[in-house]
This record gives sequence, C-alpha cells and structure tokens, in this order.
Amino acid sequence: MRKFIILAAFTIYASTLFAQTSDQTGIDFFEGTWKQLLKEANEQDKLIFVDVYTDWCGPCKYMDQQIFSKPAVGDLYNEQFVNIRIDAEKGEGVDIAKRFGVTAYPTFLFLNAEGYLIHKVVGEKDEAPFLSLVSDALGAAEDPNNLGNLEKDFAQGNRAVDFLKTYLDRLTKARIDNNEVLDAYFKTLSPAQLNEDSTWIYLGKNIIGINSAVLLRFMEHYDKMQDSSKSQLTGHLFDILVYSGAGQALHQKNLLTYTPLMEFSSRLYGLNDRQKHTLDRYQLIHSTLLGDAEKIKKYGYSIATPSMDISVDSIQREDQRRFEEEMRPFTTGEQDSTKIVDFQEGKEFAKKIYSGEVVDKLYTAADAFSQLPDNEQDALHDALRWAERSAALYPKRAVVAELVEKIKAKIN
Repeated sequence: MRKFIILAAFTIYASTLFAQTSDQTGIDFFEGTWKQLLKEANEQDKLIFVDVYTDWCGPCKYMDQQIFSKPAVGDLYNEQFVNIRIDAEKGEGVDIAKRFGVTAYPTFLFLNAEGYLIHKVVGEKDEAPFLSLVSDALGAAEDPNNLGNLEKDFAQGNRAVDFLKTYLDRLTKARIDNNEVLDAYFKTLSPAQLNEDSTWIYLGKNIIGINSAVLLRFMEHYDKMQDSSKSQLTGHLFDILVYSGAGQALHQKNLLTYTPLMEFSSRLYGLNDRQKHTLDRYQLIHSTLLGDAEKIKKYGYSIATPSMDISVDSIQREDQRRFEEEMRPFTTGEQDSTKIVDFQEGKEFAKKIYSGEVVDKLYTAADAFSQLPDNEQDALHDALRWAERSAALYPKRAVVAELVEKIKAKIN
C-alpha cells in the first residue's frame, strides 16, 4: 500500500510541477486542536505535515507567502497529508515544539496518524526541494526503524543494546530529548567499555540536554580522557552546555544549575576566542545578578578592552567586507532578493555587521559597569568611554544614548 503511495507521490509531483492551471491555491491547513488533528488523520488514513513557525521568523514568512501558496505544492501536500501550522510560542504549539525538539524555524515535522514523528526537516526550502520532502517522508514511513516505531518499542519495554543504540542515534540526529534513552543505554555498558575513550566520545556526542545522569558521569570522567578525545567533543559540548544549558539557566535565574555547567564548560579542551568571550559574557551577567563588583570589573574589562583597541578604519573595512560577502549571492544572481521578506531592512543591517558586534561587546560591559557603586569612579569613567564609542559607531540608537547619560550621572 505504502509503495503504491510513494509511486503515486512521484507521479503527482511530476504532473503538478508542470501544470499550467490548478483548482488548488496552495496547502490547505487544518484548523483545530491537536487531538482533533489526530482524529482527522486517522479518519483519512493519512500522514500529518506540521509547519512549526513563529510570528517573527523571516524564512517562515517566505514559506507562507512564496511556497505554501504554490498550486503544485498544494496539490501534492493536500493529497498526501493532513496539514497544520503550529506557532511554537503560542497555545498548544509551545508543548508540541518542546516534544519534538524544535529550536529553529521553520521546522517541518512529518508524523504518522498516531502523532509519532517519522521525519523532521529544519529550514526554509524552495519549491522543488520542498516537494521532494514528500517522497522522503513517505519513505521514512516505510522504515521499520523510523522514530515513531522506535518510540513505541521503547515504551513497550524494549531495552536490547542494538535497539537502544539505534533509537539513541535517531533521537540525537533529530535533536529530540534523548535523556531517558541515553541513561538506559549507559546501564548496558560494561566496566571494560567504560575504560575506553571511544565509549565516552560516543556518549559525549549523544549529550544534547542537561537532565541526564550520563552528563554527571561524563563530567566526573572527563579529566581521564586523552586530549585528542576531548578535542572531538569541545564544539558540541559547548553548544549544549553553555548556549543551551547555562544560557537558559541564566535567563531563568536558575543559578544552582548555571554554576556547575559553567565550571565544567570552562575546562573544555581547546576553547577558541569566541567561546571564551561567550563564557566571559555569561559570567558578567551572572556577576551583575549577584552584585559582585570585583567580578563585574574582571569580566567587563575582559570583554571591552580588546574592542577599544580596534581602529575605526579597521572596523569600517571589515563592515564593507562582510557586507559584500552577504550580498554576493544576490549580486551574482544565485538568490533573488525579491523573494526575501524584509530584504531592504536586512540589507541596511548588513552594512554594519562588524560594527554591531563591537558595539554589542562595549555596550554589554558598559551597561554592567553602570550598576557599580558610585565609589567606582575609575571604572565608571572607562564605562563612559565604552558607551560613547558605541554611540559613535552606531549613532541614533536611543538605548546607547540613554546609557551614556546614565553613566554621566554617576560620575563625580
């Protein structure tokens, strides 16, 4: 049955792609609750296509305006799926996005009629690649090891080692919460396996959250690993533990979670300058929350001082280089700017990308210093210089001008 559907999908794709007219005006999106959606999919015996978007997402608007409305797209997707659009930041969308590990937009989910995930794709697509996702999804539906089938087997108690490894790999690739499966897999490992760096490299690559027991065991074992093994994990672990873990904890002011994550992350092997800057930035915010003046100064100077040493000419040259790089796909004809939502606004922003990075560092440090007590006059004078340079590099930004005046008011 499914093999017939796959062949039919190719036939529909070929015919609709070159069709001159169509009664369809694009994808017909279901309106109703998640429970109603599953009922509808079961009644129609169809898979489910979910577009996960946000109101502020430019590529999401492009898909909505330029791709979903295409007759060929509507013909194929309406034939094969019950389609629904979910706002990841509103209503049921919040829990749905969390369940399926959606952190970038747009994300396209393909589910079976029971609501189990079978295929997941992140990022905007032009018409032909978006149409080709249909055959990918239908093929995944036939795979006995698709995520939906694996999820059901795990729920029914399957704990075979090969099964757990397959399921774990699939969850990690899809960036879906794998903590329970990772912990179950860890319990199958022998003492001999736990003495091998290759085991810990595999475990480290599968850490995609901060709520597994394996993470604690990994942090305890890390210093026993060879540097060559550690180096394979630095980028991945930094993204998970700092950007996702510590960053979210800091935003939520969950400092008991933040502190051990940052302490471990600072020990990751071979951190680059960008990663070190991120650590300093987070620690500056943390120090501000605690009102620790000495640490505010420590991390603030670390962030701002290098940016004060960059000449204006160098900043302007780098702005121009990056602008030309950003515009090259449009000047060469590789991309069509008329299909990009808010292109002109983005173009103006692109003219000062590097200036924005420099200003962000100076402003962040100056804003933290503005909260120092009045007896920190030397530091406040430095903060004023940072804020004034920010204003010069990015004029007409009210928030920067306000910071300049705030600091001036504290200087004797």
